[in-house]
Amino acid sequence: MGQSAEWKTLPVGDLAYLKNLADHAGLEMAQALVSSAPDAFSHEIDVIRDAIEAHDLARVRSAAHALKGACYSVQSRKLAAVVAELEKNAADPDVLPALFKTVEQVGEETLQWLREVLEKDLA
Repeated sequence: MGQSAEWKTLPVGDLAYLKNLADHAGLEMAQALVSSAPDAFSHEIDVIRDAIEAHDLARVRSAAHALKGACYSVQSRKLAAVVAELEKNAADPDVLPALFKTVEQVGEETLQWLREVLEKDLA
């Protein structure tokens, strides 16, 4: 088992989806959803980090699943794919550190993208 590189070809997120959401559900709702994502992402990433350090593989899987769902709620496709890979490999402690490092890196890229969406596209 190991890390697939498929996520590298994915966009960070789906701006068209978020704009469509704003058009159909309202700008305020879209802004609220996107603005809640960074805290949710950061929380679950912290839980995953703590679970890896504690060698609690069930908690790694559970937190990865929660983070994946949060990613999909705002169409953060690249991070969702990396987290899905982490979830799939949660029982393999040998690959978790490298996968988690990728989660952190793509997580930072995603948080920057979400900030830009809020500042420019959903303003």
